[in-house]
Formats: sequence, structure tokens, C-alpha cells
Amino acid sequence: MMQRTPATVATPSAEVEAMQDDLQLIADVRAGLKAMRAKAGAYLPRYAAEDDAEWRRRVACAPWRPEFNDILLTLASKPFSRAVGFADGAPEPILRFADDVDARGNCLHVFARKLFLDALANGVSLILVDYPPIAARTLADEKRLGLRPYWALYAAEHIIACRTERIGGRDRIVHLRLRECVSEPDGRWGENEIEQVRVLEPGIWQTWRRKPLKNGVSDDWELFEEGSVEPADDGVRAVPLFLGERLGIIRARPPLLDLGHMQVELFRALSRQEEILTYAGSPMLSASGVERPQDASELLIGPRMCLYAPPGPDGRNGSYSYIQPDARNLKEIREHVGSIIEDMQRLGMAPTIERDGDASATEIAIASAKAHSALQAWALNLKDALEQAFTFTVPWMNQDDRRAIGAWPIAVDVHTDFSADVQAAAEANVILSAEKERVISKQTARDELARRGMLGPNFDPAEEDRRLAAAERN
Repeated sequence: MMQRTPATVATPSAEVEAMQDDLQLIADVRAGLKAMRAKAGAYLPRYAAEDDAEWRRRVACAPWRPEFNDILLTLASKPFSRAVGFADGAPEPILRFADDVDARGNCLHVFARKLFLDALANGVSLILVDYPPIAARTLADEKRLGLRPYWALYAAEHIIACRTERIGGRDRIVHLRLRECVSEPDGRWGENEIEQVRVLEPGIWQTWRRKPLKNGVSDDWELFEEGSVEPADDGVRAVPLFLGERLGIIRARPPLLDLGHMQVELFRALSRQEEILTYAGSPMLSASGVERPQDASELLIGPRMCLYAPPGPDGRNGSYSYIQPDARNLKEIREHVGSIIEDMQRLGMAPTIERDGDASATEIAIASAKAHSALQAWALNLKDALEQAFTFTVPWMNQDDRRAIGAWPIAVDVHTDFSADVQAAAEANVILSAEKERVISKQTARDELARRGMLGPNFDPAEEDRRLAAAERN
């Protein structure tokens, strides 16, 4: 029976362990050509009878087309074509907090976009609502030191374990372990990067670091810091954002995982195409009926050269010819690469972008509806996660801010109306024509144009009416 290694604070849970292969594939594909070439043994395996030097040359010449990253960034940008804000305004303390949610200068919109991008790539991402640790927190301390809650973003690869329990009729996180990397000064000029694990449970927080060893890296961990958290009866103040299929407490399937595998397929197809083009561009010269030079000299070929074919041993004149791939093979390889890219764009819901082509209006409408449905669901998940994070944040604000916030209903505004983004320019003409024929009012026309992003964020209807009136007088 195989003996298991004793678990430590850094040992991932079974759910997290089950996600590792998928997360590693996504991480490598997002990292791009350098990472894929570094792991060519897995992504670009060696041919049978291919020697090491030839395989390394093939890997070094393998092309890359970042289709996955292009689709990922396109999809992740759609909910942020309009600034993330609040549905019906917000109290001043909330607006101040939204200007710098992570205490690093990132506003709510920037933080939400990064959160959404990570969750879309990995299937899940995490918001941790935290507070600076101090020995004794009083209102005077908060004002004097400028203490305030803040949000921290943890991508899926930083999550080690997560457990929940039913508290007050809802599932709450009662155990969370997160992998971190912190930098500490080393003398005046240098710095050391230190791996640590943050442990969060109701009422407590801890950080653990590896025990130092003179030689090698220790597998043992020791407690570095710890402190208390108030209140302690509401679980860990962390909010997971699931955009992939949820398979457990924290496990999720990346929604673009199949695209990641197709990116690997494209990488291999491009490598084959590069090899074919190499042989086609530098065809091999074949000599028939010509003896090899006895002095072992090389036969020079190239422009402005003349080749002579002396008679062979049988007295017949020799001949030269080039051996190169059939042009039909080149076409097949090129079309195969193009078909992979087309399939990636189709599965990646690229119809959210208007494109010219041979697709029928029905095909475009069906693809767009599919894309909008998924994007709207993801955007609504983001809205719920942000609102839950604000729910955890408000109780940690100082008394004056909490009093000013009062009974404000937490309502975050995230763009979800993606149907208006497709063919917006063409629809704008229809809207203007309808307003001209008095089928709809001027205000309705303006609302529809604003919905399609045709009017800038600084558009003021009252000011525009004044400008129109002034133009008519002149």
C-alpha cells in the first residue's frame, strides 16, 4: 500500500486538485508562445525517429496565433463597454470606496473587469473583503490611520481549499486557504519573494511560511502571523464568482476550456504548415544518373548558377529535378488551419462582433442570441458577486460612514443589454427614421441611441435641447 504524504497547510483540497490540469492548460495558453514552446514535450510532441536537434528546430520555428486570448479579451470586455456603477446612485461613502476598492487605486470598474476576466478564463475567481490588521481598532484609530476595508482579488490558481457550512439559512465559507507571494526587502537594494499561505476562518486569520533551511526547500510550514476578525459569526467574508459550470464548493469547469484545447490543436496545425512551407520554399534537388563527386566537394545550387549533368557509368546523360510537396497538400493544410480558427470563433461566440461574410441573417441572429444569453448570465453573476461584496464591506466601515449609508439598497449597475450592441449603426438609421415619421418620440429615440452606445457618457438631454433651440434661432 502506497504511503500518502502528510498533509500541510499548503496541501490542496480534492476539489482544487481536480482543477489543476484544466487551470494549467488555460494558464499556458494565456501565457502564449514562450510558455507553449517551453512545454513543447506536452503540446508539440516529437515525431517517431525525429532526432533531438530536428525537434528543437521545429519547436523554435513553430508559429503562434493568439486566437484564444483574442476571444477571451473580446468576451471579457463586453460587460464593460459602459462603466460599472450603481443603479440609482449611492451614498457618498460608497462612492468614495468605489473610487478605490482595493486600496491600490483601482476603481470599481477596473477591479470588476479584472475579476470578470480571471473568472471567465478559469471558471471561478474570488473577492476577499479584508481589513488592515491592528491590535486595537477604535473609531479614533480608524480616523487617525485612515483605516478602511478593501477588496483583494484571488484567481483560481491561488485557491488552496474552501469549505462551507449552513449559517443563518445560507451557505457561508468557514475555511479558506489562499496562496500568496509577498516581497520583503533584502538589504538596501535587494528583495526576496516569499511564498505564504493565508488561512481564514470565522473570527481568525493566519499566515504560514515555509520553515527556513540552509540547503533546499522545506516542506514544513510554520505560523508566521495571526489575528482576530470581528464579527466572527458570519463566516469568512469572501465571495466567489462562478462563470464556469459549478462542480462543487469551489470547483468549476472553465467555460472556454474547449477553446483552450483547440488553441493547442491550432498550434500543432500551424507547426505542420510551417514545415510544409519550409520544404515547399526550399525544395530538395534530386540528381538522376549522376555520380557523386569523388573529392567530396558540395554541389552548389542557387540563382545565377549552372548545373552540369555528366554521363553516368552507363554512358547516359544524367538529369536534375526538384522534389517538393504537391500544391494540393499546401491548400489542404492552409484550409485546415483556417477551419480551426473559424471553429474557435464560432464556439467562442465571436458573433457578438459584427462581421462581413457569407453567413445568412438567420445564422447571425442565432449565433448572436446564443452569445448574448451566455454573456447576460455571466454579467448578472458578476452583479450578484459585487453586491455581496458590498454587503460584507459596509459593516466594516466606520460609524459615520455607516450612518450616512443608512438603509441604502445595494444595487450595482452592470451592462447586460448586449442585444443592442450588434448592428447598432444600421438600427440607428431605423430609429432616426421612426422619430422623423413621428412613430416614436425624440426622447425615445435618444434613449435607444444611448442604449446602443451611440451617445457619449457626457450627453445631457437638457443641454442638447438648449443647443438645438439656439441653432434654430440662428
